[in-house]
Amino acid sequence: MIISNTAVQSLGAVEATAAHASAADAVETAAVAEFRAALKTTPRLSAHVPPVLTSGFVYSVTTIAKDAAHGGQRTVAVCDTWERAADIIRANEGDVWETTYHFAVIESTELNVLYGGFGERTQWWFCWDAAPDGDLMNGSYVPCESPSLFDRVQGFGIG
Repeated sequence: MIISNTAVQSLGAVEATAAHASAADAVETAAVAEFRAALKTTPRLSAHVPPVLTSGFVYSVTTIAKDAAHGGQRTVAVCDTWERAADIIRANEGDVWETTYHFAVIESTELNVLYGGFGERTQWWFCWDAAPDGDLMNGSYVPCESPSLFDRVQGFGIG
């Protein structure tokens, strides 16, 4: 059974009418009960079912601003190879810098392992650097050490 958003929104109006219905409106009351039951049992499916990865690693790309007011942090990509993740950062693909995300981190996450199986080297950090002429707007991400604030933080890409 497919239930539209309009039908869900109109449930309240239908229930109000049914509450004041006479015995002759018992059919409408039954329809409301059937609708409620359908809402509780209808699975929420997406239009596309993604493939299931069963082993290996994924590599998340998370960009980090100086504070929440300037964007906080966001994971912009999850890649199947470290090289693809690094390409996104190095090329500033899709303008992931957006003038505010001064740090980027790639994290490896092992599939099907609790907390992603964090190991010895699971993060690779990059920071935004101005162009050789000092122009910040034409800079690029370059490898850097983890900022001290994030020395003991893991799991950006998995929340």
